[in-house]
Amino acid sequence: MRALTGTQPDPSADAFFAGDYRPNWSPDQYSLAFVTNFAWRQPFPNPGGWDVVNVLDLATMTVHPLGPGDWPTWSRDGRLAWSRRDSNGGPAGFVLDGHVFTGRRWKPSWSPDGRMVVYEQLLRGGWAVVVMHSDGGTSRRIGWGRDPRWSPDGRSIASWRAGGLELISPDGRRVRRAALSVGAGDETDWPVWSPNSKYVTVGLTIFTLGTGKEHEMPVGQAGVTTPSWSPDSRWLVYGNIQTPLQLVRPDGTGRHDVNPCATTTP
Repeated sequence: MRALTGTQPDPSADAFFAGDYRPNWSPDQYSLAFVTNFAWRQPFPNPGGWDVVNVLDLATMTVHPLGPGDWPTWSRDGRLAWSRRDSNGGPAGFVLDGHVFTGRRWKPSWSPDGRMVVYEQLLRGGWAVVVMHSDGGTSRRIGWGRDPRWSPDGRSIASWRAGGLELISPDGRRVRRAALSVGAGDETDWPVWSPNSKYVTVGLTIFTLGTGKEHEMPVGQAGVTTPSWSPDSRWLVYGNIQTPLQLVRPDGTGRHDVNPCATTTP
């Protein structure tokens, strides 16, 4: 293991570097998008500070700040999107391949072919699932829910709503709902698709599309990271503040530690 980023310069005397998080590989694996958090030394203008989206060039180990935002995500052809916040931490639009889209919408997810994006938007007091052409063309609501994510095969969009998982066809004509009984329901638990589009995780729950069954990841609740799938969809990796990094199969079996730092003194 080696550190890829280090402390970044404090932007002002009133703020300090708080850390880097949400790493996301580029499709060509030559770059890494991530988020840097700066926090205020005093609760002004807000207690949470702010985030900056960066790209790390792994060939030169150079960090390129792109601007304020969070949740960076790549398209398969290497374009980057991320969300923007207002002064209260709420939705303030997003950036798609350098183009800024404003409004009470954020968390875009690319379609596999890169021609469309899906995002959540605050409409009439509720969170809507909206699809739009990635060039900024026509948009339309296809359902309701939070944190929509396009499946790798392009056939479904997963979002969570009131403790359940909803699978919506891109045209909005078909909706499948699964009431998840464990490990889901928090607004930070966005759906994560397996590369083969056969499984979706929401929080600590692994949902199998073909059988409708769910399994809970065998880990404590405190500080759980968002899980990530192996390329062959056979394993998930996740961690929390109480245990080393863990691997587990989609059916919830085979859990074991994978973090070499678990037995190494920093």
